[in-house]
Amino acid sequence: MSCVDATQNQAKGEYSSVSGGDSNHIETSGGAASISGGTSADLSAVALVGRQFPLRILDEERSETEEFFIDLLFYNYLLRRFVVIDLKVEDFKPEFSGKMGFYLTAVDELERQPGDEPSIGLVLCPGRSKTVTEWALRTVDAPVAVARYTTGEVTLTQTPPPSLLGF
Repeated sequence: MSCVDATQNQAKGEYSSVSGGDSNHIETSGGAASISGGTSADLSAVALVGRQFPLRILDEERSETEEFFIDLLFYNYLLRRFVVIDLKVEDFKPEFSGKMGFYLTAVDELERQPGDEPSIGLVLCPGRSKTVTEWALRTVDAPVAVARYTTGEVTLTQTPPPSLLGF
């Protein structure tokens, strides 16, 4: 999966937006990620907390617990904050920003420790409308990014190649 372009929430000026048809390319090498334009991150400072990470939320009015699942939850030791990743198989829709806002609030309430910074979110989807994405994120206060991904071509065959059959 490679990230080919992104739009970020600029509500707090924490991210810069991609303009026009520009795209960011992420390359990894030796534990570091480099994004065109000079931004880089040390991936060795990021730990996977969980896949399908459960959030159990008690509804005090009904005395019932609801359970939600985050696709991927990471913790960045350099930034001292959680990174919530929501994977989508459809193009970005405005309601994805609301779901991400809920996840960020829940992680901050349930998992964040004293000294940690507020969590950040990333919605990965195969496509997006620049205008719809910007409008959906305009009033979101939490740092949220929306990135488009592509996958390589996959060819399925009826019979596995001979090298897999042990011939």
